[in-house]
Parts: sequence; structure tokens; C-alpha cells
Amino acid sequence: MPLNARLYTALATPFTKEGALDKAAVERLAHYVVEQGSDGLVLMGSTGENPTLTNAEKREVVSVVKAALAGKAVELVVGCSTNNTAETIELVGQTAALGIDGVLVVCPYYNKPSQAGLFAHFDAIAASTDVPIMMYNVPSRTVVAASPETVARLAEKHHHIVGLKQSVPDMDACSHIRRLTPDTFKIWSGDDSLTLPMMALGAYGCVSVAGHLLGAPIKAMIDAAAADDFQTARQRHLACVDLFGELFFLPNPTVLKAVLGQLGVIGPTLRLPLVEPAAEDMGRIKALTKRVQALQAEHQPTTLAS
Repeated sequence: MPLNARLYTALATPFTKEGALDKAAVERLAHYVVEQGSDGLVLMGSTGENPTLTNAEKREVVSVVKAALAGKAVELVVGCSTNNTAETIELVGQTAALGIDGVLVVCPYYNKPSQAGLFAHFDAIAASTDVPIMMYNVPSRTVVAASPETVARLAEKHHHIVGLKQSVPDMDACSHIRRLTPDTFKIWSGDDSLTLPMMALGAYGCVSVAGHLLGAPIKAMIDAAAADDFQTARQRHLACVDLFGELFFLPNPTVLKAVLGQLGVIGPTLRLPLVEPAAEDMGRIKALTKRVQALQAEHQPTTLAS
């Protein structure tokens, strides 16, 4: 089955003040995000602090979210990213058994493989499973990225490599991926600020961080762009664009969790090596929270996933 959600939110992972997985807050956050308009969630991505979670905790998050959203038309994609191909294959197999809709697989980090190595990595993973795979290019974290040609070769060979999360601020790369892949291959922007420009080039939607807070206007923007109403899409984009960057003035998801804490949705606790904002950053975070609340009041969701 393909992945069809246009607005995935890369869900943060809530922790208690003591640093334990906060399952009640996971459920609360999943509902909060979906009620704003997300039709998909990505669990255990970088926003979900994937490297700090045990495999048992990852399974718990999937279980809690699946139970919380049972009966709702919300796709669940789970991050299965390591820089060890054999380990990733094992993780994908374990995750697929949980009954999710797809897996997110990042380019290996730290090893810095060549394009031949990247092809071999994704080729081996795809050969091991039939679960839909969303590739993930994010060279700001991994150093390397799959080239448009490598993406196209993989999409041609493995039809269950259904799309790509593209966190690359290079519109030429997006253009060439769109040019070289079939229309059925989906591109999701991995950067909220670039969703609209990328959709103008044929991208399908977004894997969002700001969707935690601004799901309604972002979904309205995506839906308008998908309908070729770029005037409306541009208005929605410009209403939110300055907040997109503000969520990253500290390492993600530090600011996001702090704002969600100010809103009373989840606590702001992070796991090391990430740390909570310093006292001198809280004024900026409180100001951001007020702007988020104003936009939430202005852009109420029109439909809820069901």
C-alpha cells in the first residue's frame, strides 16, 4: 500500500521530569496533533529523539499511539534509522510486525558512504521487507544524501520505496528527483519553510515539526497547493513562515517541547545530550508561544481525521 498522508507531523516523544517515557503524554500529544489536521504521524524521527530511546520504548510508543488513534484515518510511519545496514534490516522487520503503515529510513550517518554505498544500503533494506519505505535525505545531520539519480534507481527497482522525505534546501535537487521519478513516487518536504516551494515543483506534502502547533494552517496550505490554488497556499505559508525558523533557534526539539510545555500539552523534558533552554532563552520562547496561540485562534481546523 502507498503512503497517502500529505501532512505528517514528526511526533516529539514526551518524558516525565525524571526522564522516563511518559505514555499518558504520548497519547495526549498524538490526539492534540491529529485534532489540528495532521493525517499522518512519523514516530521516532529526530524530533522524537530516536537515538535516546531503547527498542522497548520505541515499541511502547507505537503501541500507545496505535491504541490512541484506533479508528482514525491517520497513517503511522516509524523511524528505523541506524548507520548499520544489518541492524536497520532487523529493526525494520521488528517494526513492520507492529502493524504500522510504513518506515522512515535515513541515509547512514557518520560512515559517509558513497552513492554506490547508499544504493546498496537501501537496496538491501528494501529486499528484506515489503513494508512501504520512505527514504530520508537530511545531510545537515548525516553529511551525505542520496542523489536524484540514486533515488530514481531505487524507486525503479523497489516499488515499495514509495517516497522521500527531502530535507535539502536545494530546489534543483527537488526538481531533478521529480523529473527522474514516476508521478507515483511521492516527495515530502522535511522543512516546513520549504513545503510550498517544493510543492510548486511537484512535491506531495510535508513531514512537519510545526505541525505540532500550526497543523490547521499548514494543512490548509498543503491542500490549497495540491489543488493548484497557490494564491491561497502562499497566504497560509506567509502567515506562518517566521515561526517555522523560530522553532529551531535551539537544537530541535528543544524549542518545540518548551512551547508545548508552555501550552500545557506535554512537559519540556529532553534526554541528554539535549538540554532544556537556559533561563535567558525563556523570554523568546514565551513570546513564540503567544504568537502560536494567536495563529491557532485565527486558523481553526476545518476537519478532523476520523
